[in-house]
Amino acid sequence: DGYDQLYCVAFSPDSKILLSGDSSYYLKRFDMDTRKKIDVFPKHDDKVQAIAFSPNGNLVATGCDDHCVRIFSAKTKTLLYKKNIGAFVTCMEYKDDNLLIVGSYGAGMFVLSRKSE
Repeated sequence: DGYDQLYCVAFSPDSKILLSGDSSYYLKRFDMDTRKKIDVFPKHDDKVQAIAFSPNGNLVATGCDDHCVRIFSAKTKTLLYKKNIGAFVTCMEYKDDNLLIVGSYGAGMFVLSRKSE
């Protein structure tokens, strides 16, 4: 699959799925056994710059140049949560299944907790 510009990748906790974010505004899902694209998540409003799987593999978080953090069901690709943090999202990492750390360009670091949603 061709890319205009690849920005980020993330493996599922079991290493069977690879997600990629690029300048197409889509998050693409690949099967690592077949090395083929399976499908795409709903289109984002700007470039996908950061991706993170929750440790249990049930959630996928994305960060974009549209200043939004999105959390999807990894299985159904359903959007579960969206928050505008007011800055470009540059990196993210789950600490555990309920706590997401988000880094931004120009606005510092954010901690998103499922309890605070």
